[in-house]
Amino acid sequence: MALKQVQANSIALMTSGVTATMNKYLVRKPAQVAASLVSTLVLTLTMNWSSVALAHPEGAEAIEMYLHGLQEDGAISEAQHTAIETLYFEAKYSQLETYLTAQENAGAISSEMHIYLSSLLELTPPAIEALAAAPANYSGNGNVTLLGQLNAQPPVPYYSDNTTTGTLYNGIWGYAVGVREYALQCNSYGVHIIDVTDPANPFRVQFIDMSGGASPPNGRIWRDVDIHFDSLSGKTYAYIAAQSNGNFWVVDLSYLSDSAPHGVDSAPIPPAAIADRGRTNYGHTVFINNGLLFMNTANNGATLGCQIFDVAQNPFNPPIIASWSGSGRDCHDSFARTNVSWAGGKDVLYAADGYSTRYRILDISNVRTLGAPTLLGETAAVSGIYSHSNWLTDDSRYLYAFEEFNVRDIGVYDVSNPASPVQITTFQWSGDGTANSRIHNGQVRGNYLITAYYEAGMRVFDISNPANAVEVGKYESWRDPDGDGTFNQNVTGNYNGAWNVNVFLPSGNVLLSDMKSGTFVFHLDPVPVPGTVTGPAATAGNAQVQLTWSAVSGAAGYTIRRSTTAGGPYTIVKTNAVGTAYTDTGLTNSTPYYYVVSATNAEGEGGVSSEVTATPQASGGPGVFVITEVAQRTNYSGATADQVEIACIGTTSCGTYRVCDGTLAFGSKACSANQSALAAGQRVVVNRGTSITTSEYVWIETTAGVYVTGTQVGTFNCSNGASRSRLDCSTATFGACGTPNLGTGIGACP
Repeated sequence: MALKQVQANSIALMTSGVTATMNKYLVRKPAQVAASLVSTLVLTLTMNWSSVALAHPEGAEAIEMYLHGLQEDGAISEAQHTAIETLYFEAKYSQLETYLTAQENAGAISSEMHIYLSSLLELTPPAIEALAAAPANYSGNGNVTLLGQLNAQPPVPYYSDNTTTGTLYNGIWGYAVGVREYALQCNSYGVHIIDVTDPANPFRVQFIDMSGGASPPNGRIWRDVDIHFDSLSGKTYAYIAAQSNGNFWVVDLSYLSDSAPHGVDSAPIPPAAIADRGRTNYGHTVFINNGLLFMNTANNGATLGCQIFDVAQNPFNPPIIASWSGSGRDCHDSFARTNVSWAGGKDVLYAADGYSTRYRILDISNVRTLGAPTLLGETAAVSGIYSHSNWLTDDSRYLYAFEEFNVRDIGVYDVSNPASPVQITTFQWSGDGTANSRIHNGQVRGNYLITAYYEAGMRVFDISNPANAVEVGKYESWRDPDGDGTFNQNVTGNYNGAWNVNVFLPSGNVLLSDMKSGTFVFHLDPVPVPGTVTGPAATAGNAQVQLTWSAVSGAAGYTIRRSTTAGGPYTIVKTNAVGTAYTDTGLTNSTPYYYVVSATNAEGEGGVSSEVTATPQASGGPGVFVITEVAQRTNYSGATADQVEIACIGTTSCGTYRVCDGTLAFGSKACSANQSALAAGQRVVVNRGTSITTSEYVWIETTAGVYVTGTQVGTFNCSNGASRSRLDCSTATFGACGTPNLGTGIGACP
């Protein structure tokens, strides 16, 4: 797939960024303004900004903000700040990369800071992998059903249409009390509390203005919201933080009805239960777990990273108790979970560290007493991505990482060893090959990943197989918000459409916030369990067996079971196999193996396939005979006949042979006529009439000796019982000497 290109920012945004940058220069270092100001102004108006990727389209102001923060943190000096700024705004990118390399080699900046700056300024090309759109095999919206939608405060103008004064919807969370369910829908002005108990008829109960009286707000204010139940008071509080000149607010939700509905815009929450706690720019995103509130991208990510508040200590005015901050610790978003078994029972914070291009795993078990989190491990840096947000699977083993820079989109990491996370795969939405949308956020519920995929709308993935996500549902909130089947917008790769989801209402309904169209309520149906696997085949090799089968619709993976006995019992040797082939290795040559295959997905396992068998042999070894079945069968005319099924195992043919039956020590016997040589892998049935009795043995004779089930006993005699392994049809077992090696149906003696 071609390298994804970041879309150009608008001229209006660029010029507004120049003004802000000029003001910063004048305040910070007036003696050094002139040359950089001119180059900044000229470049902002003329350079190809499609080559500059930013987490959010804030232009030159954002770059200066980050560099200024790094200097304040001591990660770079003022001289380095000036050099970086000058080279960057003069578009001397190769010289800037050379300068940073020299600074690292001289020990003037760390390797981590070099990576961070290269990512921030997009000096190195993205690390492109073998990317693939997730498979999708559904019609319409798949397992997604739209239940209702409310555009409570239509953005006029919408931020993408006017980047100076435009507004948008952003964070969303669900709240349930008694029989009622509510959506807490943020936008640039504040938070809308929407009753979604009857999802077909959502209505606003209350709007809480958090804009500070500005109309429109001063810039595009991003807000996010989460809730905390305080066990001491029995109340639930909402915490709404903001970025881009917005404050931190706390709202007591206990005034919301748990039974009868409120009236439209009845505003049941009084002013005394709503508090502006200041903390301007402390929360682009928020997350709450175990009484801890994490405000992410604090102070626009330049200096404060993630600030940790203790809402259990004082739910209405929580104090700051710790932070994950400093150079390279953007903490654009975070996810926390208590008692993570993979981490030895620790409480863990998973931080998406923005321009560091890493996801970091932090021990927060003792932040209330010891302060700062402790780093347990981190993912490898990946050039060109922006570590935007992440969410953990229910078993805490896999981390789904959302990378907003439109390079890889979604990464999957095995974090069962927190000290050394391992990337499993990356994937994108099913239509990414022709309509290149960014990813924003996502949440995991059971075996499903529900994502806000910007212009691709809401996308739902079956993640029962972490190595092979399968798209199973969607809703086009950007291109077709009214669901009439007509696309009114295009996928351009810009920041439009689905912003966030919330998937944890007791009803099971899913909330979606779309930046322009507001609040959507959906129901997700379980996907059908996959059907039975057909067309299995097994091919023997040297100490291995290769299995193939036909693809099953709706399968996310396949389970392979193996036995050394026909009909089982079977042992699982592989789960979550991807594709329609698997090679089972480390087997014992000359031993028959029996396999069945089944398909799996988010809702369970389909029926197992018919059994197939193969006997591995050493490469290049001579073909050997195997008795695979002895049985008495009735033909179409009602006559019965004793039949012996044999096969040639190996890489060469097995020569001529005859099938015999008789008494012990190969004494008294009756044999078939000489049979033609068998090719390697060939299986045939030899009719023996009615000559086999239950007191006899069955074997194969060749000019080289005697074979029974793949064991050559050498001569027609078995002196002192050595190596004899003929089939005893009186007991369906082998004789006293030799190692049994039964084939399919071998016990079915006449």
